[in-house]
Amino acid sequence: MIEAKHHHQPNACAGATLIETLMYIGLFGLVVTGVVASAYVLIETSDRNQTKVLLEEESAFLLAKIALAMDGVASVATPSANASAPVFMATRFDGSAVALALSGDALTLGGVPLNNDDVAVRRLTFIRTVDASNPSSPERIDCGVEVRARTNTGAILERSATTTRYLRK
Repeated sequence: MIEAKHHHQPNACAGATLIETLMYIGLFGLVVTGVVASAYVLIETSDRNQTKVLLEEESAFLLAKIALAMDGVASVATPSANASAPVFMATRFDGSAVALALSGDALTLGGVPLNNDDVAVRRLTFIRTVDASNPSSPERIDCGVEVRARTNTGAILERSATTTRYLRK
């Protein structure tokens, strides 16, 4: 009887070749690069948005403090009529003094800083408008403030805000 000999031929699909392995490593590298880049963009955007919110809240807070300081003002010393100044000085009906000014990077009320240490007040302007032709019309004070903050990544963001107050006579 003749015995049949079976030779096992190596299976061509048994393992990965070097070229396939390199292709998979390259694809994996592309995926990891995309994930890292996306994570960086998300973190950067989140940081920028947090700083924008901080600037919005801080400028609204400062304008509210300015408006509160101007309540009950009887007479204005600075700025003079139909002029502008970086300082607001006045006297209330109860005789107390009001002094709003820029000191370094801080908006101060009577020498006390009002703004957050993370926010710099870059510009403060008061414009006083008096209608001399109509003495019964109220004086108008326009106030402008510009605030600036730095994100954790070093980017600088700025915001300007204004308010108008009318002083009763």
